[in-house]
Amino acid sequence: MKIHFTVDLWTSPNSLAILRVIRHYILESGLLQHLTLALKELDGAYSSENQAASIIEVINDYRIALKVRYFMMDNASNNNTMIYALLTCTSLLFDIVTLMLILEFIALFN
Repeated sequence: MKIHFTVDLWTSPNSLAILRVIRHYILESGLLQHLTLALKELDGAYSSENQAASIIEVINDYRIALKVRYFMMDNASNNNTMIYALLTCTSLLFDIVTLMLILEFIALFN
């Protein structure tokens, strides 16, 4: 099963930085499914590295690293650097196809 993600960061009314990670996947029957995996409070800065570390933690917690495919995000300026931070983290193992797809995505927007 291939798993795709929507990732969004926002500030709550009480000034907390909240990162939402949603998993999207297709069942064998062809039915599209969505599941919120995490609503995480970011400790520290809104940095790309901090966001990537939180996403990696979620992916590792669910043991789905080898199923990761696409990330869908808004146009916040730090999303490209967050993807680079994901790629450079050694605790998340992407297969070569996923790595190529992510690099193609980054190339489209640079």
